[in-house]
Amino acid sequence: MSLVFKKRLLFFLNIYKMKLIKKRLLAYWKKSVLFTAGLVFLATAQNGFAGMLGATTLSISATLVDACVVESIAGKNFGTYPSLGAGDVTDEPAGSISIRCSSGLSYRILFNSGQNPISVFRQMRRGASADLIRYSLKRADTNVIVGDKNPISGYGYIVTMPFFVGITGVGDDNPDDYSLSADLFFSASSHVGGTYTDSVSVTIHW
Repeated sequence: MSLVFKKRLLFFLNIYKMKLIKKRLLAYWKKSVLFTAGLVFLATAQNGFAGMLGATTLSISATLVDACVVESIAGKNFGTYPSLGAGDVTDEPAGSISIRCSSGLSYRILFNSGQNPISVFRQMRRGASADLIRYSLKRADTNVIVGDKNPISGYGYIVTMPFFVGITGVGDDNPDDYSLSADLFFSASSHVGGTYTDSVSVTIHW
């Protein structure tokens, strides 16, 4: 084998080795890229899952309290009577009140003394004059005068208007209806003709 031939053979062998090395390096580089991309994807997925684990809860609440409401309330026009010779009128229908309270809730309906009280009587007044007609306001089913305090007795009768009792009850979520009646005392004195009125405040306590 000549020297020239040996040199050429060595030259081609070196070229072949370089191509082989280049091919192996390229394959290694592709594997490295795939492995790195896999790590990036894994890290991203893990970060997303960690965000879900960090979720919290939102607390929602509401509070209801027992109460009463007025369903209806109505007064009464007692009609027309002669200014002279009219006798007293008893147990005249005088309106009604209906309330509804939460089940088990105790309540009281209180009636004040009106605009023109005297002793144990309420009074209706004719306009701005000094002319008055006495009357009593009662719970119809018990015939007891209604007021805004607890009763205090003296000498067998209730001594002042503010000490008449109100109406008491216990709610059951349904309307409680109460009818009122009145006694009109026309015979107490003579009266001037005209329209007589009064206003009674009603409050509910529970």
